[in-house]
Amino acid sequence: MKTRLKFCLLPILLLLCCARPYQGSTPFRNTGMQDIPTFHVPDPGKLESLAYTHFGQKDYVRALRYAYQAFHIDPADPRLLLLMGLIYEQGFNRPDLALQEYSRLFSLIGPKRLEKRMGPRMQYLLRKAQVRAANLALQPDQPPPLKGQKLAVFPFQIQGPTQPALAQGMLDLLLYNLHNLLGYPDPFQLQVLTHMYLQAFPWGTPSEYAAWAGADQTLTGHLIDLGDHRIQITLQLLDATGQTVYTSTPVAGNWGDLTELSSDLFREAAKGLEVSLPTPVPNDVIAPITLMAYVQGRNAYLEGNLTQARQFLNDALAMQPDADLIAQTLAWVENDLNNTNHPQLLVDIYWELETLPDPERALSRRLQNTHRLIVPSEGEITGQETHDPFKPPRPETAP
Repeated sequence: MKTRLKFCLLPILLLLCCARPYQGSTPFRNTGMQDIPTFHVPDPGKLESLAYTHFGQKDYVRALRYAYQAFHIDPADPRLLLLMGLIYEQGFNRPDLALQEYSRLFSLIGPKRLEKRMGPRMQYLLRKAQVRAANLALQPDQPPPLKGQKLAVFPFQIQGPTQPALAQGMLDLLLYNLHNLLGYPDPFQLQVLTHMYLQAFPWGTPSEYAAWAGADQTLTGHLIDLGDHRIQITLQLLDATGQTVYTSTPVAGNWGDLTELSSDLFREAAKGLEVSLPTPVPNDVIAPITLMAYVQGRNAYLEGNLTQARQFLNDALAMQPDADLIAQTLAWVENDLNNTNHPQLLVDIYWELETLPDPERALSRRLQNTHRLIVPSEGEITGQETHDPFKPPRPETAP
């Protein structure tokens, strides 16, 4: 009986064994339903650690690749955005891309927590990005750099022995007052663009510049030296094709007292731009000698001579401490000096962000990451893979 039972159960066991789903390479079960293959998801903490390591080794290509892989897995980690910004900024000299990552960081954790500490750095990167954009705009087959913006500016055309620095200072004053009234444009962006254009095309005309820049309107004009310290300025507005769309009434005045001359120019510009002036009219006025010192500092800043720019602007501000235009330009220079090649503040913020937004995840990250992020010094070559990214094998030792 036992032997018969054994032989009866044997075919059933064989049948059950044959009916078990094959666990090899086939993705289908015997039920007819497709099995969902399981993939191993990389640990974002390990990827982030790899990004740190390669960043410290100045292997920025791999650092960025691992940081992006970690971010795609864990897009809620603000530290990854900060790390990618550092890689773009320090490794590839791309302030524009670093600004994008830092801006996404602001939107992720809120600007109030970071604005005070990161604001100066972002302002510095904005200036660098504007200079980079101006350089790119001078390359062939590039779109108009100010297309879609409302206003550009071009220096006055001078007739007579008037100092070009005084003429430029008058235009900067007018631009600064218009910025306070309209909220646009960014004076420095327009100044750096015009400065670089004239370096590339020193004989460029206002019409040629207006067509190249592509702004809705370009503010310029003619300055005539009348003699006996008197000048006459006629403002013009050009459209995006370089055609004149507005010519102001000539405004005459004396270099010794710019108050009335500056106010009249401001009113004529507002009339051409079709904006109403508040009462009283806001107007920052600077004495001629102070204005010349300001222009020297401003030009040194545009040429990248920060130390010389600070000296001229400090001298100008000492002569007229209430000049907001000079104070603002000096603040830009000081900010650039303080932030040049000093990203340690961002590294400190990076480690503080380790507690955000999930303390439990941050604790596990700290256990995984046994080393700290070290900001590499500026190398001669950046943004390239290292020649030997791996550690050499250790020699075997006899037991």
